[in-house]
Amino acid sequence: MTSGEPSEEALARAMGMSPRTLQRRLGDLGLTYKGVLEKTRYDLALRYLDDPTKSVTDVTFLLGFSEQSAFTRAFKRWNGSAPTASLTCRRRGGHIERWLMLRWRPVCCSIWRSSCAPDSR
Repeated sequence: MTSGEPSEEALARAMGMSPRTLQRRLGDLGLTYKGVLEKTRYDLALRYLDDPTKSVTDVTFLLGFSEQSAFTRAFKRWNGSAPTASLTCRRRGGHIERWLMLRWRPVCCSIWRSSCAPDSR
């Protein structure tokens, strides 16, 4: 994704099908291309933020965002907090809870607790 957002047409071509066939098959699963792209970017963002060698700027460009502000807005939409807050929480041993399953929206422990200490469970 470092070269930008892949197009639906390019993905369909790479999979050996027409864009309409790709849309139909995703629709059969209750998915959309944009939804799959957003979920993939979010999952990759979490994975990259777990890597202590990567900065938020690195993650921004690895995911194909042109500016850090665009990535920050998208991450806030996905997670409810800025990537720097999630990064701090995760690197201090915090965790992501999937409390809000609507729209696969996880919530970082830092939103609910005063510290990002690991859960005692």
